[in-house]
Amino acid sequence: MRTAYATCCTLLLLISCGRATEERKETTTGTASTGTPSNVTVGTLAFELADDATDAINDDASGSGIDLLGADARSFTRAKNCVAADGKAVVAVTFAGTSERTVKRANITATLTITASGKETRTWMPPAGQTLACNAAGTAAKITWQDQSLTTGLVTQVSVDKSRVFTRSVRTPRRALQTASNVSIKGTRTITWSAVTDATAIVRNKSIAVAVTRSGSRTGEDGAKATLQSEVKTLTDAPLLVRVERSLADRSLIQKTIKSGTLSSTQSDGSTVQTTFDSLVYDFSATNEDRCQPVSGKMIGKVFAAGASTPGKTFVITFGDNSVDSGTSVAFDGGAAEDYPEYNAKGCDLEAET
Repeated sequence: MRTAYATCCTLLLLISCGRATEERKETTTGTASTGTPSNVTVGTLAFELADDATDAINDDASGSGIDLLGADARSFTRAKNCVAADGKAVVAVTFAGTSERTVKRANITATLTITASGKETRTWMPPAGQTLACNAAGTAAKITWQDQSLTTGLVTQVSVDKSRVFTRSVRTPRRALQTASNVSIKGTRTITWSAVTDATAIVRNKSIAVAVTRSGSRTGEDGAKATLQSEVKTLTDAPLLVRVERSLADRSLIQKTIKSGTLSSTQSDGSTVQTTFDSLVYDFSATNEDRCQPVSGKMIGKVFAAGASTPGKTFVITFGDNSVDSGTSVAFDGGAAEDYPEYNAKGCDLEAET
């Protein structure tokens, strides 16, 4: 994943590079000068929600970090400490690092630098009548996933306080672009677990409720700066439902799937983007950075102006779309699907867990 792998990442949206310049320009409130959200704005917000979803599915009992697979240069540190008390296990995770890599694809060359730091506190709470301990290394909660009396109703409360700085340059046959953004993410995620074991895999199911605040700034391709502020949460009746498959033989991660769920992002101007996830699959058996981004599935979105009950814009982002070169496409307002190569260039988030 990540990340993300999520993770707030202000993406360079290169769909339809020939669009009119006025459509691409944004004000500090994130809407075009006409008051209607531009495709660029909508795409950026949609992928921020994708990063939030990637972040959310990465909370686990024990995992090693993906620094930034394929990075040209990286420096990353992580520390974990587990304390058990009152039947609960509390794991504090601190991290800091910088990573840079360059990705070259058919019609795009992207260089991405990420600096990240922060802390997560994960409080593992067992169902009634059960107690939790830390592992022997004192770095994670000790969970016997085959014990359904423990895992059915197991809850993890995650407190998030992290910051990230992204610098991205992208070159296409028609343009050379550069953007930068910084963001802080604070809030909580609540995960309710269940697990089953079959002949070859341990399958963990998560129901995830998200409530985080994003704040920061972005410098666009034209040098204009915008202040960012949004409240991101899952809808009450549509938490993220996630399936995680690990090998029974060696516990290695095979696949994660966001089966369903809706994330809503409300901006400082009152506008809202709602994105529903439909069978988004992350293939962690891959040996390159592609393991950190969806290989199939869809994000189906609606954009509402402040106070509106009817969306002013809709979009569908499809992963694993063989009709476009990059494999990722976007369609706005029921229109034709367009290639969306820059998402595939974003890579793993520094904090992403395997």
